[in-house]
Amino acid sequence: MEAVYEVVLLDAEEDATVFQFGAFTDMAEAQKVLDLLEAEGRHGPLSLNAVPVYASAADWQRDR
Repeated sequence: MEAVYEVVLLDAEEDATVFQFGAFTDMAEAQKVLDLLEAEGRHGPLSLNAVPVYASAADWQRDR
């Protein structure tokens, strides 16, 4: 299955994404951005979020 990888800032207390820095079709490229942000000393937990990409609602429903 195709996916995009989002570099995100998390709110650990709320268990939610606070900010999305960008989305990438290549996980290695998303990891590079995550590493750059961490090297800059960004505060708060950063993570990669894999999001599946669907062509149709029917495809999404089959995968639920």
